[in-house]
Formats: sequence, C-alpha cells, structure tokens
Amino acid sequence: APVREETLHHLGTLLQVDTRLNLGTSGGPILNLQGEMIGISTSLAALTGYEKSVGYAIPMDESMLRVIKSLREGRGVEYGFLGVSFNQDDRRDLHRGSLPPPGVEVSRVIRNGPAASAGIQDGDIVLRVNGKPVHTRMDLTREIGKISPGGRVRVDVMHRSGGAEYPATVNVELGKWPVVDEEGIQATQRRYEPWRGLVVDFP
Repeated sequence: APVREETLHHLGTLLQVDTRLNLGTSGGPILNLQGEMIGISTSLAALTGYEKSVGYAIPMDESMLRVIKSLREGRGVEYGFLGVSFNQDDRRDLHRGSLPPPGVEVSRVIRNGPAASAGIQDGDIVLRVNGKPVHTRMDLTREIGKISPGGRVRVDVMHRSGGAEYPATVNVELGKWPVVDEEGIQATQRRYEPWRGLVVDFP
C-alpha cells in the first residue's frame, strides 16, 4: 500500500489568512472587517526561500465554541468516541481515481462500546456521520471527535453479512475518547463528585 503523509487538511477546515504570521503568533485572534473574532491563528506553512510563512487559523465554528465553553467552565476538552478500529489500509488506498467512494471499513468493533451497542458490526462500512460523507479514517475520527461524549450521532452504514450488503442508519450515543496522559489534563472542575474515594471521569 502507498505511504501517505498526513498534512494540515487531515485536521479539518482551516482558514488561510492573508497576513504573514511570524513564529510565536499562534493563539492570536483573527478578526473580520466588522471586528468580530472569526478564528484563532495556528500553524504556519513554512516555505524554503521565503522570509515569512503563510498563516492558518482555526475557524470559530460550533466545534471550537464547544471547546471554549468547556475551558471556561474549568473542564478538560472532551472528544466523542465511537469504539471501532480499522484495517491498515482504507478504501482510498484501493481506489485509483481522484476521489475514493464514501465509506470507511470497520475491522473490529470494541466489545460493549458505543458502536457495538448501536448494532455496528465487524466488516461494516461507515458511510456518513450526521449526513456528512466520510472517505477516510481521519474523516471519521474528526467528525466523531467534534461531538461531546454522551451526545447522539446518526451513522449511516453498509452492513455486510453472508456476501450480501444492505444499508442501515443507526443512532449512537458516543463515549469519551480515552485519556492516555492524565497528567496533561488541566481541569479544575470534575464531571462527577468523588464517591467513596473513587473519582469517575466518564462511565
């Protein structure tokens, strides 16, 4: 399978700004002509031979506003979790056209996870999340991650069983993306109060 290099577009929609940004300007507000904040500056596109780089910004969309709301409440930023894993290669690797067909093949559904509880099975192909087509694993991860744990999402899948395929739409109540680095969480407010010495982050 061809080796693909991940680039900025894998992270979702970014705004390219006209102003040339210097190192250290990440996190600054991007304003429109009405003085409204429409983005937060982030990565630079470093080009050899140029003094300054093209700048990009994270748009102030619904997903970003959710992140800001969580931080203002003193909580850590949380991301939705579907509970599936994938084959090493996705359908983009197997398609020679410019755009692969929608769909990400699930190699394994995690037992008792959100996807399993909703009826998603090993070998199913996830076609859309809340009506938005997904073409790669990164697309699926990004769309699920935009939604808070405990939120419900509509997932269109193609079930495959006994050589037959049939479409289905399932509603999934998402879990929380597992936290690996607990020391990296900067949260002052807990989701739940401690119970008998046990601190629960998310069931």
